[in-house]
Amino acid sequence: MKLRAIVLPILAVCLIAVDISIAGEFVSKTFVPRKPAPKMSFDKIPDGFRSERMILKFTEGTDVRLRGNKLVSMSGSDISHAVDILYSTNGLKVKRMFSRSEESLEASRKSGEALSNRQLADLNLYYILELGESVDAVGLIGKLNKLPEVETVYPEPIPVPVSSPLNPDTPDYQSGQTYLEEAPGGIDAYYAWSIPGSKGSGITVCDIEGNWVFSHEDLTKAHDNIHVAGDLILDPLWYNHGTAVLGEIAADSNGMGMTGIVYEVDLKTVSIGSLNTSDAIDTAAASIQPGDVMLIELQESGPNDGNYVPVEYYQASFDAISTASANGRIVVEAAGNGHQDLDDSFWYGQLFDPNFRHSGAIMVGAGSPDTHTPLSFTNYGQRLDLQGWGTAIYTLGYGDLYDGGDTAHWYTADFGGTSGASPIVLGSVTALRGAYEFAYGTVLTRDEIVDILQENGTPQDYPQKHIGPLPDLKASLESQLAIFTANTTLGNVPLTVQFDGSPPDIPTEWMWDFGNGDSAFTEDPVYVYNDWGVFDVSLSVNTPSGTYKMNRPEYIVALLDSITFSHEYALPGEEVAISVYGKNDFDIERFMLSFRYAGDADLTYEYATVEGTRCDYFEDITLMAINMVTREITLRFTADYGGGSPPLPPGSGEIAKIYFTVGSQTLGDVTPIDTLDGTFSMQYRSQYGTYKPFSSSGSVTVSGPIGDADTSGEIDIDDVVYLIQYIFAGGPAPVPLFTGDADCSGWIDIDDVVYLINYIFGGGPEPDC
Repeated sequence: MKLRAIVLPILAVCLIAVDISIAGEFVSKTFVPRKPAPKMSFDKIPDGFRSERMILKFTEGTDVRLRGNKLVSMSGSDISHAVDILYSTNGLKVKRMFSRSEESLEASRKSGEALSNRQLADLNLYYILELGESVDAVGLIGKLNKLPEVETVYPEPIPVPVSSPLNPDTPDYQSGQTYLEEAPGGIDAYYAWSIPGSKGSGITVCDIEGNWVFSHEDLTKAHDNIHVAGDLILDPLWYNHGTAVLGEIAADSNGMGMTGIVYEVDLKTVSIGSLNTSDAIDTAAASIQPGDVMLIELQESGPNDGNYVPVEYYQASFDAISTASANGRIVVEAAGNGHQDLDDSFWYGQLFDPNFRHSGAIMVGAGSPDTHTPLSFTNYGQRLDLQGWGTAIYTLGYGDLYDGGDTAHWYTADFGGTSGASPIVLGSVTALRGAYEFAYGTVLTRDEIVDILQENGTPQDYPQKHIGPLPDLKASLESQLAIFTANTTLGNVPLTVQFDGSPPDIPTEWMWDFGNGDSAFTEDPVYVYNDWGVFDVSLSVNTPSGTYKMNRPEYIVALLDSITFSHEYALPGEEVAISVYGKNDFDIERFMLSFRYAGDADLTYEYATVEGTRCDYFEDITLMAINMVTREITLRFTADYGGGSPPLPPGSGEIAKIYFTVGSQTLGDVTPIDTLDGTFSMQYRSQYGTYKPFSSSGSVTVSGPIGDADTSGEIDIDDVVYLIQYIFAGGPAPVPLFTGDADCSGWIDIDDVVYLINYIFGGGPEPDC
């Protein structure tokens, strides 16, 4: 095959319906022999190739290895002609192509063949030829490609890009990420987030391209050392592109900027800055585990006037992807922006016929956000599996939407191409894979994932250019799990919960586990939680098509938390403190006190404090609302207002003091401190959400001074008589009772009578508790 144009690996990407079955299965029931691509021929080394570096692969079975500075065949194959050509060429050096050891590559080949039932390439047969300036590269390629011991040799492409602490002022742009919304427009990530496991926790995603802004404020997953290998390409096109890709996948869910589709995944990166494409793919695969996901955000110029094709068009990349896929890595590959029909046999032969050869990668095309019609630039053909949005993608980087200063605060509203589409598909793949493993404890294969997403996806428009459906996570998850919901998941005991199960097939048997030892075997049970706690709930249903399961950890939160205001007495004109007592069974990050203080005691609100209470370290007290007419106030108390303070641990006791001044001069006047509901209400915020605890009102009663037992407003002989009558003759009690405790002993007895007589007639000390 004659290469007719430049071949450049680049970012696959940023430019500017009908469902079909899976585009070829990767894991085969019968052993599939390897089918290498035809050798290429060159009239010259086109621009975009490294004329000084060639990729050479020897034929399978030759077992060629580099020993010292010499190539030798470990199987005794005759490679003498190739060796003569290579070592008779002045200024030529031979190096191993892949970074991993021979033993590691061989182990991957053997394990991959056993798992996939496919013959894989011996990656140890790939070499890099470094040529001196005087070497005739075209002539060398021609000579080597004539030899039977050489499978292929071609110039190495040059990678180039084609796409173009938190800042509290950064807006929240999640509403612009409409690809997160429900089908048919989006993939319904919002629904997926309600399903355990679908946020990607415990799964690693490795992105292969050129550079990233690891310090981006909305990408804290990248703040640690996530870069595996490869020099970074110091070019804005590369680091903006990589940041945009990671933003779609894993931008933080923090109420600012963007939110990634699977924002709980772990991230890794491999750069092609100092690695060739195939080595970068192999290095990425070796850095993650089976079931993890890798993303190839690259494309290469192809034979049709240099229009871009998927990287697996070239044999070395195909073999590296195949080995990764066979060993359980889930590979997502951008189809490229070359507007190429990959089914065109004139240009591509059978290289993109999934029934002829299959790398195992999930190949992604770019569709329009509304109709899901293939966009003009996307490659298409039977090899493509799924599509994502190819334009108008909100994500991180570039700064056209928001430029908060340096690159760590840049956002865009116009990412796209197959580079923008591929992370959307990767996010869908990862969400489905994570939810399924959480429910069943097993990992879906690449073929199973594609099957499910294709069967339940939103069909593409204009089927003449096949790019596959857009994933619909809601439909996909509902087809695999015994989905169930509850009418309430958080509240005070006794908590009555109505459960509603929606399995994908008609159940013959229901099995509910309410997380506290109780169970039910009915369709939609109603259950009452009488004890406080956090409870896992699970459902298993038997149906004619099989058993479906789902488990929701920490799903029901039953509460006995409370907030109580104290009852206090105070003299006219005196400042009085109402104590607020809180009981919490879970860590509390914030609480709100919403109350009314209208009554005869004519209180004036002064201030609130946490000094000397369980919440002494809370960093912020904010007056959220105040109405001087109705005398209603809402106060918010926050543990961490930027200083990193911990939440309030479980316990009980005083959590705040609220100070008032008493205005009434009439003894016995009372003002209740009533808790409020409405726009603001009594509230705790914990890791399980925001909720209203049990609450009870307090009061302030106007009283006379200590010793004024008869509430006359003065301490005199009448108070002595009043106490004698109360203590010895069954007379009425002092109101409030503590005013009769003249000696502050905590009891009312004859000692208080003596104390008052001594004060009134003998110049003794004034009662003052």
